[in-house]
Amino acid sequence: RIQWVDRQAFHDLRRLTTLYLFNNSITELSGGTLMQLPALEYLRLNDNPWECDCKALSLWDWLRRFRGSTSTLICVSPPELAGKDMKMLKNEELPSCLSNEGHRRGNSGGE
Repeated sequence: RIQWVDRQAFHDLRRLTTLYLFNNSITELSGGTLMQLPALEYLRLNDNPWECDCKALSLWDWLRRFRGSTSTLICVSPPELAGKDMKMLKNEELPSCLSNEGHRRGNSGGE
């Protein structure tokens, strides 16, 4: 079973229209990875243990913009989002990533 997808996995597949990654062990996937698939029409990611934490934000954002057909992406964590479809979450429901690096970036921008 697939556990992760490399960020460059689809870089030469610009004509790909259907991607089935359902029933695996994928916990996160970058929206940037899927942006490399401009012809994509059908995406199946169901039955994976999605972690709907701050790292899911890029995938969530990509899914909001995607006009093709997608499956549900049921969150398994964090506990307050378990059982919910990631696609139906509101931006404010996704936990924010406030790392030290983020604080440094934010502070340097104002100087």
